[in-house]
This record gives sequence, C-alpha cells and structure tokens, in this order.
Amino acid sequence: MWKLRWEGLMRELLQIRKEKLEAEKPKPIETTSRHIPSKVKKFAIEKTRGQCAYPGCTKPYKILHHTQRFALDHVHDPDRLVPLCEAHEHLAHHGL
Repeated sequence: MWKLRWEGLMRELLQIRKEKLEAEKPKPIETTSRHIPSKVKKFAIEKTRGQCAYPGCTKPYKILHHTQRFALDHVHDPDRLVPLCEAHEHLAHHGL
C-alpha cells in the first residue's frame, strides 16, 4: 500500500518539475553564431540534470548536441539540444 502512495507522490513531483521546466523554457534563437546562449544551454542541461540524455547512460554530459543540424537552420532550439557524453555524441554523429 505504501509503495503505491510513494510511486504516486513521485509521479506528481516529476510532473510538477516537468511543468516548471516547460514554463521556463526559452524560445529558439536564430543566429549564425555557434555559441549557444546561456538561457538555452541552462535549460538543455537542466532537462537531464547534467547527465547524458542517452537512455540508460548516467555519465555526466560533455557536449550539447543539436539533433537538427545547426549548419542547416542556424537555430539554437532548447527542444533540439541534448546533453550527451563523449561516447554517445560520437554515436549520434555517425547516425546511430
């Protein structure tokens, strides 16, 4: 019985955190500069609490990876930036 209440509480807390993050999400920024604005960078890192976003990986992030090529659209979109460890960033660049 207590386990069900604990799981319910954790789901509520995670939902509150998700809603708070969404409320603070910065707008995508169009620019020719590869420098990621601090607001966008902070949001992208906070989504995974500074860990690699690859499922099951708990390593700290090393690189913010654009899931849509920056060179094509010149946008720093907080929804399309994912923090990855070095190994998973290499995998992402090889299309895996």
